[in-house]
Amino acid sequence: MSHYRKGSPIVTLLDTNGDGTGVFEANGDYSETPTEFIIRPEPGHSIAIHRLVVQLRNGSVLDEDNYGGIPGLTNGVYLFMADNGEDIWRFPALAAVRANRDWAGLAHPTPLVVGLAPAETLYCTLDFVKLTGVPIVIADHKNHRLGVRLNDDFTGLLEQRFVVYGVSN
Repeated sequence: MSHYRKGSPIVTLLDTNGDGTGVFEANGDYSETPTEFIIRPEPGHSIAIHRLVVQLRNGSVLDEDNYGGIPGLTNGVYLFMADNGEDIWRFPALAAVRANRDWAGLAHPTPLVVGLAPAETLYCTLDFVKLTGVPIVIADHKNHRLGVRLNDDFTGLLEQRFVVYGVSN
């Protein structure tokens, strides 16, 4: 991630380092070692995150019961916010995302777009302002990070990316 000035827009992929220098393609095998794709604010800054876009691409037509084209995940996907390495909330709070339909449920009332050309692509927008009325704010002085925790084998996906839209404060 480049150095952002206060008030500048941020559009970036979550990555394994949280600063734009790590791995951003989340289609590996994380079944043995959970892996987090995160964003962290730069020192002295905070980030107001307005939305997260999930992008999945698979080699076949998507089915609502699969994750991409993977038939069911064991552990699922969690969006989380951490403070000093400890989760302070997880979204969804009660159950992980294990299937394409789960992203649709979380995105409500924001539309879920499935089956764009090609039909094996899923885009899901989690608009935090529409869902909660406010953006999610992560602050450097609190050692916050926002991320997605993966603990399954995603090698069946051609592509899985998480794009964050927000504003540097």
